[in-house]
Amino acid sequence: MLNLLIADNLFQVFVSWELVGVCSFFLIGFYTERPSAGIAANKAFLMNRVGDAGFLVGIAVAWSVFGTLNIRELIAALTAGRPPALTDTLWLVMGLGIFLGCVGKSAQFPLQTWLPDAMEGPTPVSALIHAATMVAAGVYLVGRCFPLFSPDVLLVVAYTGCVTLFLAATTACVQTDIKRVLAYSTVSQLGFMMLALGVGGWAAGLLHLLTHAFFKALLFLGAGSVIHGCHHEQDLRKLGGLRSKMPVTAWTMLIGVLAISGAPFLSGWYSKDAVLAHALGYSLAEREHALLFFVPLFTAGLTAFYMFRMWFLAFAGDARDPHVEGHESPQVMTVPLILLAAFSIGVAWGWPIWDADASLLGKVLHRAEPAVRGFDRPRELARENHLAAEVLALAAGLLGAWVAANAYLFRKPDAIPDHPTGVRGFFARKWYFDELYAALFEKPTVKAAFFAAHLDKRPTGGPDDPATNDRLDWGTLDGWMSAVAGVTVAAGGVSRKLQTGRLRGYVLVLALAVVGVLGVLTAFGK
Repeated sequence: MLNLLIADNLFQVFVSWELVGVCSFFLIGFYTERPSAGIAANKAFLMNRVGDAGFLVGIAVAWSVFGTLNIRELIAALTAGRPPALTDTLWLVMGLGIFLGCVGKSAQFPLQTWLPDAMEGPTPVSALIHAATMVAAGVYLVGRCFPLFSPDVLLVVAYTGCVTLFLAATTACVQTDIKRVLAYSTVSQLGFMMLALGVGGWAAGLLHLLTHAFFKALLFLGAGSVIHGCHHEQDLRKLGGLRSKMPVTAWTMLIGVLAISGAPFLSGWYSKDAVLAHALGYSLAEREHALLFFVPLFTAGLTAFYMFRMWFLAFAGDARDPHVEGHESPQVMTVPLILLAAFSIGVAWGWPIWDADASLLGKVLHRAEPAVRGFDRPRELARENHLAAEVLALAAGLLGAWVAANAYLFRKPDAIPDHPTGVRGFFARKWYFDELYAALFEKPTVKAAFFAAHLDKRPTGGPDDPATNDRLDWGTLDGWMSAVAGVTVAAGGVSRKLQTGRLRGYVLVLALAVVGVLGVLTAFGK
């Protein structure tokens, strides 16, 4: 990650990109005794390879057009005036290729299915991946290469983030595993960041990336504390009443829930309101793209709903399962929670703290914001309507929290079905994306592999059946290769018989050979 941050060219970024991916592969598959962990690691690896293929295409286009991969030089060349070699089509392909790599890394639609499964790894690893490393790389690269993207690509970025944040939020609303709720929350928040970047809110998107790192790490480590204190139980249907048994974990996680929900004066309030303000400004400037504001506004309410639902199910009410007895975690686990809670509260503060535009961290990002044409009017409208966006976001968050409190604060143990149906079942099955990809890609690939194997392999009755294993089948590739091997073995058997080990025989053969050669030379010499 550090090398990725300091890289000054796309090739070095790609090298670090792949190393981040392989590290995540090893971390996700840490529990080798769990088949689900190995499957999740393979899924993350393969889905990211799809995105990386696009990244390579983008790099190739950049090199062929500009003759350099240095990011500063690429930006300078585009800022000074688009070179004639960079046609509209190549500009679109270059931008979409780079963005496809970011889609894979940051688990955006349609490559979002790997990230929720990544929580199969240890919980500290989940906190690392979901908060600060691998999934942050995609958003970071979009921000780093922001001036390289054409307006059409940025619109694709915005809609990709918009679709992702909604899909993930609706799925999180019905999850019963405490870590899966947080995993889908990560996907949704990454969608907010991509949306902000796509509508020109560069500083807002990266500010949300930074604030999200703290409260998402807090929430994941808090979930790990719950799992540890409840003896590896992470099913929300079996938890409950942990507030009195695990007070430090409960109250620090509540801070994280409030921060991610956009509660005033917490870090998430500064960044999420900025994201929604830029979405509102863009939708006012481009009325045909009004969904880019209303969908994230509705999703902000969903965020508060599923996060408070998780907290109420885990910490409020009474214990749902008498066999689950929680206890507070040791200081080695609670002290990091307290520190992260403090950062989740005040990392984005400025003065006055009630002014969302006064964030010191936001001002630092604004000073570094690249100049991109086409967003002057949306940014002006975003500044003018920031207060309106704040009020609407606060109303949506309060509504979501109120619904969660009424629905789950004192739910009975059987209130959440084991096998939901209808709309809830549709969301619980993750919009059937896994089944769709299995039908479109996985099953046809496996069938094609078996068909190729049938053509390649000769039929066999098993390793103990020499009648079928030793015969040469000229109708298959394996038969031809076996024929070559068989001829080689037969030739070796014949030549082996000529090696007697008797020196007199070797001398006789040598002498006869010399005589024969001399005879041939003499005959041809005449």
